[in-house]
Amino acid sequence: MNPEEAFQFQLTDERHSDVAGHLLTLRRYAAGCRNVVEMGTDDGSTTLAFLMGRPERVDSYDLWRQPRIKQIEAWAKELGVEYEMHVADSRVLDCPECDMLYLDTDHRASTLAIELERHA
Repeated sequence: MNPEEAFQFQLTDERHSDVAGHLLTLRRYAAGCRNVVEMGTDDGSTTLAFLMGRPERVDSYDLWRQPRIKQIEAWAKELGVEYEMHVADSRVLDCPECDMLYLDTDHRASTLAIELERHA
């Protein structure tokens, strides 16, 4: 499956129902950026949306690396987007300069407050 086919599949796949309605918007936002930083990667659903926008670079951060990230890395290369997955805690890392910061980590107000204070 190529990245476009995978992206189209995600738009209707029940496993991505919580985010599927936002993927086209995320792709559109990323298309206007050079650098996207994503905190909270999970299986890479939103990561693929960012890659489809074809910014110059996408950096993803999460506490663990899901197996699908290997495929995400291959798609990034195919799309000509620099991509790096970082295993790190969003509450303590130093965020690189970016045009878009996407926060979707543990969904707790206390974590979001720390992330906003540190990175916004």
